[in-house]
Amino acid sequence: DELAPVLASVRVYPNPFSSVINFEIASKLNNPTSVDIFNLKGQHVATLKGNTEANGKAMISWNGLDSQGNSLRNGIYLYHAYGNGFTRTGKIVLDK
Repeated sequence: DELAPVLASVRVYPNPFSSVINFEIASKLNNPTSVDIFNLKGQHVATLKGNTEANGKAMISWNGLDSQGNSLRNGIYLYHAYGNGFTRTGKIVLDK
């Protein structure tokens, strides 16, 4: 028997953002989800974690700070959203 693929979607808004950006991830119930943020040099700057709720969605917000709490510069960043059986990547723009 083949397993059905896990369908997941990631909605990111507002993009560009000035203070907070939201990652709305639709996936399986009780699925741990994470979002890694990278600068354009490929350096990891932050990890965000969440869980899908009863409605099958996880809402994860990011305030534009790195993992040490430092404010990041304006520019383009890449996100990698992933969970049990899915992965999505994309571009976000920080414009304070």
